[in-house]
Amino acid sequence: MTDFREFYVQPGAGSNFLAGKCLWKDTKSFNENDSTNEFFCEREKINNTTIRFLYSNPNLALFNPYDMKDEDFISESKKMKSILLELEDNIQGPLLNRVPLKNCRSWILDNFENLWFKDFTMSSIAYSNGPVYGGDSKNLQNLLQAQRLSEEKTIKLGIQIENYFIRCREYYFKVCEKMDWSSFIITHINPYDTISPRLKLPENFKSLAMELDEETVMLTGLFSDLKKNGWLSDEMIRTMDNIPPIKDKWIGNSVKFADDSVSYRKIFIENNEDEIRKMYDFFDNEDYFDENRTNIIKEFKKYHNKNMTSLQTWIKEVNK
Repeated sequence: MTDFREFYVQPGAGSNFLAGKCLWKDTKSFNENDSTNEFFCEREKINNTTIRFLYSNPNLALFNPYDMKDEDFISESKKMKSILLELEDNIQGPLLNRVPLKNCRSWILDNFENLWFKDFTMSSIAYSNGPVYGGDSKNLQNLLQAQRLSEEKTIKLGIQIENYFIRCREYYFKVCEKMDWSSFIITHINPYDTISPRLKLPENFKSLAMELDEETVMLTGLFSDLKKNGWLSDEMIRTMDNIPPIKDKWIGNSVKFADDSVSYRKIFIENNEDEIRKMYDFFDNEDYFDENRTNIIKEFKKYHNKNMTSLQTWIKEVNK
């Protein structure tokens, strides 16, 4: 029976580290940047292997709409890519040209033919009007308004884009079910936020979300900024004095829409064994945790301590 599991972990909250530990049982993770304690690991596990391996699986061609010459899907994809490229050509102003949004749109366009088989939720945020981390996101609205279209055409085009992303993700679910491939994924954002609340999830779909409190919202934000840039941005420094407004933005919807949650504080700061085991159990790896409990707890503590050391080192350098 095909099982679907998705674990939503905010940027800076250790998604790559958790993938190496809880998803792959220490067989895939490696430390990419020792100075910032940045890990890299495959966060999609499909049919007990990586998505990269499955691309070379000849059985995938049996369902790939391009290999099957599914004219309806291909025609819609070509039309949608043309629409998104045209939108991109008409983008002006700093709001829509911010590097993160621009990179997300570029990733979508560069991976368009294989979009249906990838976790594109971290990039489709650029075409979403849904709340992100519980806050209001108007990326799609801003994108369409920049085209100076009529209100009626703007609404119609927005629905068309949303429907296409829905179709891609639901097609992925159907292929996994037909192939009897279980899909275990760690990602940042609930698909209800970055694709659509109209997305139909499979019956055997379960979700888990990382829960943050005010202090850990700030802490993971600092970690994310430091790991990504090697320094803290002016925006993040300003945010440090503005905790209450960002609390609801970063904590809300992924936890609200998930079937269950785990606490970042309990996992990394308190090293609560039951909370850590819960993540292993979610991915059917509870036996591995039970057999390696002591070492696993030590690794989680070591990871958090090294995050703190990297942050403290940066602060000392700035204050010299």
